[in-house]
Order: sequence, then structure tokens, then C-alpha cells
Amino acid sequence: MQTYGSWKRVVPIGLVLFCGGASAAAPAPAPISWTVVSPLTQVFPLGSLAGENVARLEAARGEWEPFQIVVRGPLANVRAEAAPLSGPGGARLLKPRLYRVGYVQVTVPSSVEGHPGRWPDPLIPDVDAFAGERRNAFPFAVPKGEVRAIWVELFVPHEARPGDYRGAITLRAGARAPAEVPIALAVHRFELPRSSSIPVTFGFNARALPLVHHHLRPGDEAALAKRYALMALRHRVSLHGGSMEPAAWTVSPGGRVRVDFRAYDAEVGPFLDGTADPDGPADGARFSAIDLRLPAKLSGAMLADYARQMIAHLRARGWLSRVFDYTFDEPPPERFGEVRARAEALRAIAPEVPRLVTTALTPALAGAVDIWCPVVNWVDDKPSEPRHPGRAAYAEKGARIWWYQACASHGCDIVGGDYFTGWPSLVIDAPAVSHRILEWLTYRYQIGGELYYNTDEAYARGIDPFRDQRLHGGNGDGTLFYPGSPDRIGGKTPIPVGSIRLALVREGLEDYEYLALHEARFGRAQTVAIAASIAPRTFEWQHDGTRLYAARHQLAVDLDRAAVTAARHP
Repeated sequence: MQTYGSWKRVVPIGLVLFCGGASAAAPAPAPISWTVVSPLTQVFPLGSLAGENVARLEAARGEWEPFQIVVRGPLANVRAEAAPLSGPGGARLLKPRLYRVGYVQVTVPSSVEGHPGRWPDPLIPDVDAFAGERRNAFPFAVPKGEVRAIWVELFVPHEARPGDYRGAITLRAGARAPAEVPIALAVHRFELPRSSSIPVTFGFNARALPLVHHHLRPGDEAALAKRYALMALRHRVSLHGGSMEPAAWTVSPGGRVRVDFRAYDAEVGPFLDGTADPDGPADGARFSAIDLRLPAKLSGAMLADYARQMIAHLRARGWLSRVFDYTFDEPPPERFGEVRARAEALRAIAPEVPRLVTTALTPALAGAVDIWCPVVNWVDDKPSEPRHPGRAAYAEKGARIWWYQACASHGCDIVGGDYFTGWPSLVIDAPAVSHRILEWLTYRYQIGGELYYNTDEAYARGIDPFRDQRLHGGNGDGTLFYPGSPDRIGGKTPIPVGSIRLALVREGLEDYEYLALHEARFGRAQTVAIAASIAPRTFEWQHDGTRLYAARHQLAVDLDRAAVTAARHP
């Protein structure tokens, strides 16, 4: 957690090296011009170099913390190197991960909040976190008058010793003197849970991978899909969809169904059991939600037999409480009868599984829906728009409520106007805080879970998201990953490439854990007062990242104080 507004300026080490090594005969090249900025700063190619000269961070145990280093051109052969951080009593943290921030060309903005031009989003790794292979993040060049960003991420292990840690990122650029970017990290006493405290499930279509990851070899597809799922897990996000294959089955001549769970368990088991990332940053982390898969080719008694065996298996593995049925997506009123029929058919064969429909609370579907999942706008809309049932209506009915973001945030198949400003959003050309704020609102409105319809929508349409991903009127709508094929990013192994938007979703989910821990210790009224200062309503929240970090700092100070008290009075 950065406290950018209160940092003290220091002399860049690169400048000291330049001053000490100047030669009258052959003047040394100018020092590397760099600065440190928040992950909530969108670094455009023609942006400024305003920032800080030290990365001063705070993090709980079990938390990621990113920042950006911005360099100004002209520069050639820019490289960055990281080393482990040193802390109290000789403690050390793993060296930070480094990424080059890539750009996506926006031709038509998603709404009036955006504009045409190059927008930062893909995070090209230096060394990837899956195969451990060197990729082509470095070196890179920066033209004269332009800037580029290096994304830096630190992970604080759950077992880390609290206290102050120090380290640095070394910048190199051709013959210029190296520059050291100092890192000062304060590790708090409290710890974040390994898994998300609320269900958070995003769609993923593994079948679309070969459409953008070209030249996959036999067996690559399943392994690649697991890497995508692992990247999501490391961002505290669960994936629904996946291979979309239900557990295999055979039917005996007498009509009895026999279900073979081996392939299904191999795909989802590690992510539901917490064993998908042994000794990694998500070691012990579990998917918080997963969709029910039933074979479309079975019906009647055979489908009921299959469902009975599936429910028994899910219960035996300890997974049943996290399973939901994605019964219908955004049904128009004329299809409510179809929704009810499908929901009642499922209830008859698998009553233990809640039925989720992405729609607002309506009497027409009473009794058919277990989890109402409206778009954010429909929970608290702007006063000028038609009213939908507010949050209180769900509470009055005792209804479970999740919510989701959609093109209602930016305008569906249009360039959204004034109404489409100020909403949480996951399009590339929206304010950076909009990618992170949903979880503050989730806490404020006491929403029970979050859903997003897809993370690789461009893939399924055969679109290269590095070049263009305008879908449903939004740039990046439904696509949070990039295809890390070797011909694109180097190396030998295909991997997922993450995005700034996905990283900020993770940061928001960590914010949620701060709020949940704070409420558990100090009560909801005190915590809501802090959250409301950042996110009063769905369409009214702080766009100033320094205010958000100040609120997080207040939460952390309170939690550290509570940890000290607990240690003194166990």
C-alpha cells in the first residue's frame, strides 16, 4: 500500500553516480531520468515524469503490492533488475517481479471518459511466473519526448516477519550510468486470508485458447488452461467455464449412468482443494465459486441419476458449498417462463445447488432464483434513470444478491455519454480507480458475491487482444488476459499475459479483506465510516488514488494496533 502524498524527496542515486563520474575529456551520458508512481496512475506515452524518488510501500502478510517506475526518453536498451529485499533480523523477501507495460491502441473510446490513443494495459513479464522462462520485456527503447513504465510487484509471504524491508530496482540503459530505485516496504502484523472471503467468479473459455495461441502442440491446451486458472487464483479470482466439460459418463444397457470423475477432478480439484500452487504465492488458496456442469445430452431419469452422483461427489470432496448453477444470463421478460422452467427442472434433480440468474429482483421469478445477480447500475442507479429495486428490496425479501459489471458502465455498442461516467468499469480506457473500486462498493452495499461474464471474450472471436478488443461498445470488455505465445513474448512455453486491470481487481479484493478484517475487530459502523469516505455510492467514489491509499493506511494502522493488543492479552 503506497502513501504517495507523504513521501520525502531524495536525490536519485543515478544522479549521484553521474556527478561523481564526470570526465572533462569525455562527458558521461546523461543520467537515466526516472520516477516512481502509483499503480493507479495510467502512464501514457506522452505523459509526464512527475512522481517520487523512492517506492515507499505498505503491505499485510499474504498480500501483493505493485508500483510503477516511469522512464523518459530518449533511451535505448532499457533493462531493469530486481534483488531480494532485506528486513528485520536478516529476514528476506523474494525479489520483486518485473514487467514491461504494453499498450493497446484505442481507436473509438468506450465512453466520454476515454479517448483515442495508446492505453497502458498488458503486462509483459521479464521472467514468467509459470515456466520460469526469460521473456522479451527487456530491453526496450523510449523515443525522445516519450515515457514508458515498468510494473513492479512484490509479494509478502504469509509467514513473513513484520517490520521494515529495504531493496532496490536497478535500471540500465546502454552506456548510461545505472540508476537505483530504492524500495522501502513496511510489512504489517496482520495477515490476509489465503482465499477470497466472498465468492468472486469470472468466466473463462478454455476452448478458445487455440484461436489466439497458435501452433499449440498436443497436450499444450490443457496445461495452458491450468496456467490461466492459476493466474486467476493468484489474483484471488475464481474461474467458471474452463473446459466446460462435465465429468465423463457411460450408460449401461439397462439405462444406469456411471460417472467417471477422474478428468473433472484433475481439472478443478487442485483449485478447489488449495493445492494448485504448491510453494507459490497462492499456496493453500482455493476457488471461492465454481459452476455446476451437467451433460446436455442426458435427460429425464438418466440426468437425475447423473446429478445425484455429481452432488454426492461434490459433497464428499468438500466442494458443494462453493457450487452454483449459472441458470440463465440476462433474460428479457419474455423469456422468464423459460428461466422458471429451467430453474425448476434443476431444483428437482439438484436442490442443493443454488440457481443464479443475472437479472434484477422481480416478482415474476420469485421462487425460481436463489442468487440474484443484477448489474451494478440496477442496485443503485443514478436518479435521472428508471428505478430498479434498490439494495434494501433484496434484504426485505431475504434474497441472496451478487452483482456484476457490464456494458451498462460504458454504453452498450455505443460511445457512452454523460450517464456512462463514474461507474465501476473493466474497460481499458476508463479511469484506473474504476477497475479497483467495485470491492469497496461490494463491502458498502453488503453484496454477497461478484461475477464477470468472461476474461477471454476476444479469444473466442479470434481477435488478437494486443491489437484490438473493442467488443460490446467497450475496449477490453470481457477480456482481461492476453495470449503469451512464444512468437509474441519470447520463450518456449505458451502462457497467459496479465493486465493492469486484472492486477487492480486483485488490489480491490485485497482492499475488501482489509475492510472485512477491520469490521471483525472494530464493528461495522466504524469500518463503514472509512469505506464511505472512499465509495459513498455506485456512481460516486474517489477518483483520487491518494485518498484510497490514505483510507487503507488508516485500516492497516487500526489492524496493527489490534494485533499488538491481542499479542499482549491473548
